[in-house]
Amino acid sequence: MPRSSHWIDDSLLDLGHMSQWSYRAGGSSFTEPAALAATALWAHGREAEATSALQWLSERQSPDGSLGVSASEPIPNWPTGLAVLAWRSSESRPERATGERVYARQISRAIQWIIETESLVIERSPSMGHDSTLIGWSWADGTHGWVEPTAMHVLALKATGHADHSRSREAVRLLMDRICPDGGCNYGNTTVLGNELVPHLQPSGWALLALADEPDPNGRIAATVDYARRTLTQTLSAASLSYALMGVTAHGRRPDDAEERLEAAWMRCQRHGASAHRLALLLLAARTDGGPFVTLLDQGDHSRVSSTGPSIVPA
Repeated sequence: MPRSSHWIDDSLLDLGHMSQWSYRAGGSSFTEPAALAATALWAHGREAEATSALQWLSERQSPDGSLGVSASEPIPNWPTGLAVLAWRSSESRPERATGERVYARQISRAIQWIIETESLVIERSPSMGHDSTLIGWSWADGTHGWVEPTAMHVLALKATGHADHSRSREAVRLLMDRICPDGGCNYGNTTVLGNELVPHLQPSGWALLALADEPDPNGRIAATVDYARRTLTQTLSAASLSYALMGVTAHGRRPDDAEERLEAAWMRCQRHGASAHRLALLLLAARTDGGPFVTLLDQGDHSRVSSTGPSIVPA
């Protein structure tokens, strides 16, 4: 496990001592920061500290398998895939996991919900450049599918042996379709009324992670890596920097100054108050192997499911 500087150890210490997994310092717990914190802690060998966040996620799971955005908000359910990735991270290294498959039932229920949940299909229109008939996942129930929630759930499916499922395959096509003409992704449009939209780093990073093991016949993935690499030269927020670095690292294009940029972002966070969300993202991006979102692609439950319909991971 690489160590670039003291900030990683300090961040792990701070994150491991947190009892609230929040978006801002002193805030209350939310599902996304809790899942990212658990994944980051486990990825850096802090299994004991990750347990409380993993258990918190288990307690937040609804009977249908989904997770809402916080303890008090059971909907929308877009963080469900993140919880799956957190639980799977605790099973990814059996020699270090004292409770291997502890979260098998939670994962199974969440995957069932993911497979059965579809984004809203919209009739194709010449005013929109993307294929609005492709099904992925949305931010909220009954709405159109967008890049980030689709990428999260694709990663969750791949990490649990569902890479060949029809939902995963169609969602990969959706992500490829949503790449902007010159590379990169925004929330999920490419052109509107003939105007090309501007890409952003966070959705681009998510797309690159989900497409890390996919072929690139049209060069769209490579163009997205190039876009992220160009934009990484700017001073960025912790989230944008982290997702961009994870994305390009997953494709073997990590910049030489990545560690220096992460430490600078950590120092800025210290001045403004380090939250679980920011610390977890920086720690995930510090992994030079692409982090658990990539390594889980090769460590999933390899009991492949039928690509013809819903199925779940064996409990």
